[in-house]
Amino acid sequence: MAGEKQAIINKLRQDILAWEGFKPAATGGAHFGLGPLEAAFPNKVFPTGAIHEFISGRPVETAACGGIIAGILRVLLEKGGFVYGLVIRGGSIRLR
Repeated sequence: MAGEKQAIINKLRQDILAWEGFKPAATGGAHFGLGPLEAAFPNKVFPTGAIHEFISGRPVETAACGGIIAGILRVLLEKGGFVYGLVIRGGSIRLR
């Protein structure tokens, strides 16, 4: 019974992602070694080729966002990736 419920929940999650326009990577996606951060995304794959926005309400939160972004960039650049742009405005940081 519990297994059936979990299967239904997993199917609904996949359906919702499809309805929202999420397209899984054709090759299953690359794993970059971002640990829990990677695990938080659909199919446990950090989406590349997308815009990620980090929003903070206070300067201390902006500093924390900057630290997270620096860690992500280090890992991605070491793996041969590149960054199209980085925009910092007020309490918002956009990574392209």
